[in-house]
Amino acid sequence: MSHVEVNPQAAAILEMFSGLPPFDYDNLDIADYRMLMEQPSPFAPGDDVANRQLIAIPGTGGPLAAAVYTPLNCKAPAPVLVFFHGGGFVAGKLEQHDNICRMLAAGSGAVVISVEYRLAPEHPFPAAYEDAWSALQWVLREGGNLGLDTQRIAVGGDSAGGNLAAGLAQRAATAGIRCGTRCWCTPWGNLMRKPRRMKKMVRGIF
Repeated sequence: MSHVEVNPQAAAILEMFSGLPPFDYDNLDIADYRMLMEQPSPFAPGDDVANRQLIAIPGTGGPLAAAVYTPLNCKAPAPVLVFFHGGGFVAGKLEQHDNICRMLAAGSGAVVISVEYRLAPEHPFPAAYEDAWSALQWVLREGGNLGLDTQRIAVGGDSAGGNLAAGLAQRAATAGIRCGTRCWCTPWGNLMRKPRRMKKMVRGIF
């Protein structure tokens, strides 16, 4: 394969990945994958925040665990980011993205609400999307009482969480709810097709 020049920022992340144990996804069962994904992300610094509060948000299938990150020098009413973790829709917990949510709160000045959602295969589609919708509805309903500016709501997530956030933004727009900003990190987009570049890079280039 011909030489490919890697972006310096991407190269730094790949260097971090090189220190992790290899994953045999073909033979990795759900229990092991979930244990792996519950570890805090090593790719974010874990910035200081004024407060991290664990709460429960009412959901259609039961209470949803959530963590509220309030940045330093936060002034009410504050903008808010409703964030959903990745994990292929089958894994992931709040702790997995603790460092990332701290970084997002510190860097944006917004309150970040990280929300867990029901996971497959125990809870197949559309359980996760219904949980995401319940979380957004709760923020809209209760945000004012928490010192949040419900006119400045962003939705975000990474990987599977980015897919949830994208679907949530579409549903919100249809319902006339304004989500002015999206924060999607490597979101799962169209899962029905495999572009040529995905097939070409299936074994990686590094």
